[in-house]
Amino acid sequence: GAEVDYIKYFNKIGIKANYTYTHSRITTPKTTRIINPATGDIQALSVDQERPLYGQSAHIANLSLLFKDTKKGLDIQVAGAYTGPRINTVSQFLNNDLWQEGFIQMDASAEKRFKSGISIFIKANNILNTPTKLFIKGINPENDKIKEDLVKDGRTLIRNDYYGQNYLVGFRYKFN
Repeated sequence: GAEVDYIKYFNKIGIKANYTYTHSRITTPKTTRIINPATGDIQALSVDQERPLYGQSAHIANLSLLFKDTKKGLDIQVAGAYTGPRINTVSQFLNNDLWQEGFIQMDASAEKRFKSGISIFIKANNILNTPTKLFIKGINPENDKIKEDLVKDGRTLIRNDYYGQNYLVGFRYKFN
């Protein structure tokens, strides 16, 4: 793998960027089924399949725009993060792992600190309401009969979940 990290401030405004590439591989036994031509019975066979490590995305990138004014006690950040496709659930069956589609998530935060030791803050997560999409790499012609658009680009959509945006507003008091 490789990682590149960059941070630069231009007076009170900063930019922070990070990119990570990770190539991971593991070979695990998987079950596949075949029909015995002599008997017509279904037989389970164990075969080895190579795949990336569970949860490991090959590509991860982050970009943040920062504003920091220590004299005024102000700290603001808008951050975007890209996570490439990764295995969400490892299956015991050949070519049946559930993959999570690559996604972009955007968050923001702001904090104002006062000399009295009190600070107020707001945090916003998942501003773009990015869904979690899970798919299997492969298709089944029977899925074409379903009215929903599940099959696309050689993969079958299994789940499409939206979690919405969430916000946190609060205050802190720091004892001296």
